Amino acid sequence: VSPLYSDSDVAREYRLLAADDFRTVKVVKNTPHEVVVSLSGTSGNNRLEQTISLATGQDHFHIEVDALLGQTPPRLEYLLSLFAFVGGNPPDFTHVPCLKRAADDVIGDRIFDAPATIIQKEGRLTALVPDLDILNEEVIYAQGARPLEGTRGFRIPQDPAKISMPTIMDLDLKSGLTAAPVFAFGLADFFTEQHMFWRHENLKGAMVRDLSTNRLRYGFDLFLRADAAPFRGYQSISQFLWQQYGREFLRQPRPQAMPLVEYAKVCYPAAFSYKGDIARDTKRYSEGLAYDPADSGPLVTWLEFDLDGSPVGGIRATPSQWYNDIQFSPWWNCARDAVGMYWWGKQTDPSLVEKARRIVNLALTAPQKQGVFPSIFRYSDKRWYGCYWKFPADFKTKWTFPSSWTPKAIPTTFWNTNSNLYQTAAASKTGVYLLHYRRLCEDDTRILPYLRPYGDFLVDHLGDKACIPAMLTVDFDPVPELAFNAEGGIHIWFLCELYQATQEKKYLDAAERMATFLAKEILPQQRWYDFETFYSCSIKPEDFFDSYTGQWPQCTLSMLWATDGYTSLYEATKNPDYIHNAEAVADYAGFFQAVWQPHFMISAYAFGGFRSQNSDAEWLDMRQSLFGEAFVRLGKLAGRQDLLERGVAAVRSSFAIINHPRHIANDIFHYPRYPLGIEPENIDHEGLPQNPLRSGFDWGEGGGLAAAATLLCHLGGAYLDFAKNLGVGVDGVYVKWFDCHGKRIQVELVNQLALLPSAYDSTYPIQFRIEGLAAGKYQLVVNGRALGDVEIPAGEGVRLEIGPSSITKVISS
Repeated sequence: VSPLYSDSDVAREYRLLAADDFRTVKVVKNTPHEVVVSLSGTSGNNRLEQTISLATGQDHFHIEVDALLGQTPPRLEYLLSLFAFVGGNPPDFTHVPCLKRAADDVIGDRIFDAPATIIQKEGRLTALVPDLDILNEEVIYAQGARPLEGTRGFRIPQDPAKISMPTIMDLDLKSGLTAAPVFAFGLADFFTEQHMFWRHENLKGAMVRDLSTNRLRYGFDLFLRADAAPFRGYQSISQFLWQQYGREFLRQPRPQAMPLVEYAKVCYPAAFSYKGDIARDTKRYSEGLAYDPADSGPLVTWLEFDLDGSPVGGIRATPSQWYNDIQFSPWWNCARDAVGMYWWGKQTDPSLVEKARRIVNLALTAPQKQGVFPSIFRYSDKRWYGCYWKFPADFKTKWTFPSSWTPKAIPTTFWNTNSNLYQTAAASKTGVYLLHYRRLCEDDTRILPYLRPYGDFLVDHLGDKACIPAMLTVDFDPVPELAFNAEGGIHIWFLCELYQATQEKKYLDAAERMATFLAKEILPQQRWYDFETFYSCSIKPEDFFDSYTGQWPQCTLSMLWATDGYTSLYEATKNPDYIHNAEAVADYAGFFQAVWQPHFMISAYAFGGFRSQNSDAEWLDMRQSLFGEAFVRLGKLAGRQDLLERGVAAVRSSFAIINHPRHIANDIFHYPRYPLGIEPENIDHEGLPQNPLRSGFDWGEGGGLAAAATLLCHLGGAYLDFAKNLGVGVDGVYVKWFDCHGKRIQVELVNQLALLPSAYDSTYPIQFRIEGLAAGKYQLVVNGRALGDVEIPAGEGVRLEIGPSSITKVISS
């Protein structure tokens, strides 16, 4: 029997399984609109009650558990609601927020971004979604809760008396209690291990905790279906989480604290002048000391110079091991930064346009071999390197993963800053953004001739399986590592962009073959394998499979790329299968986006941000800016209001942990280490209140500004599409409602920046985009006030002035 449910050598009196002790059933409410049933009983001197409600039109049961502990002081190891799934074992599909590596692991609330336990067999599905409102309302403090295994740096101070008793979920396909899968939710403590596992110590009452109150309460929603689409039942659960929680948090004013243009004015100069992080900077930050430019590194972050007579430039990486590197990698990519900088340069600072051009100049100097090119330019050497990975000859992709905290058992010999391997995802990502630069910024005639040979390279190396190797030797031999991977989305995206530029069908045909591979081999079991899944900070063997939860390792990078790849294929072909697949991937990625602000998240305001993978613990990871762009792009095409909202929330969250007085004043980010205007790459990376280091401009404020440029370019500061019934605010505003009768457009906009505790009390302009109406002249009424006539279509939109208390006027149409 799984140790979590065993009666052997445990403190049984403190381990409460709610359903074991219910003896009384009572109908509390029975109306045409709702039925509520109560189950109650006792366990020792503890009283337990569970209410189950079902309302008309509701597609799930709502369940709440209340307990009154009779002991003083109140003590508890766990209180859990436990269920068995009798729809068939093994399931076809399962999902919980993280992996387990041992029988005593659980799913800790530290990774409850958008928590759900989902089990599906054919059309039969059950899903448990914790009630996040109750989790924030009914906080119970516990002495000694949330202990750590191993040491942690960069910690944020925490009052020991204000550490809450955690909640957990569990999924066990081999519990020993029954042949059926069992799943649970409730109150229990855990150790945080390796920043990706959560272990409950079961023996001898080791995790019995003294609680702050004897009244306990939690709730959850329980979904039961018999008609779920095969392997796709999770989509409605992901959408429910946003509709139930995310939408309400989006209405609230944080985390944006000022107009987006103000971030550009502060962040670009601050980031470009920063000289850290050499070892002295890292040591200083670990000791809680401030940045000292007089005792920092020799290089500012923006580097410009001549190379073979051409003016070039780039943004160097921050960490000491990459301090001299200008990166065009699958993570940090200067080509993406160039697109954002060009747009902002046209709005604010013309020098950004020149910097963007220098980046493009540098990117086009990367030496090609049959089209493929390296991803790292080393400023100190003035030469190009392949990537950051090179596997020793004796490296094994299959090895035994330790079932306990054993850091020395984890191999790290694959890191190599002088690698000559070609990384195909890096080349394709650079290609995507160079083509974006050509299409959206200026038609640099060098870009297409440079990238066409790389497109031909991908077509020629597609192979029978249509899975491009993650890395290649200089002789184009596939590296054995990641021979099977899910990185195809970035190649699909690039080939579709190349097809749109050239109209050469071979690129589209290759993209469609890769899309078929993803649909057959990756999407059904969500096997999102990319370089970060195994070869970054969450190292695992490539054959790792969690037999307890039935899950494979997953990374959101390849999900992101698949979303963009399938969206691009739909744009190129109008084949509805592709947009349905894009939505399926986006909905799964939604489980890694924070749909709320948990009470235990003290480091920063984390709503809208992303986690990297199902074996990592960070919040507000800066890939969220990329997801923001992808979700908005797909949401517009698919007519998905929730994806538009998710995209806006993700981009806003990209600015949350910037050091700025307005963020401190508005309780968005209280613990800056870095100077004004710049930010770390995430928070709470190791599963505890923590302010980690910075990896670079692109995985920080630069990525946020690039994504903000994309949203402002395509949506404006607020956006309506009457044909698709879409409406979303982007730049500090919220679209409360909108309507059009005849030639009269009415909309209610809320100035969220004016609602902050430390309100932004200046006026600022936004472009208000209106689509989906017949051409002509319309009267525009905003917040009950007629602002005049506007012509539809309005090109760049209607320019409104947003004031602290109202929308004051139309500046131009």
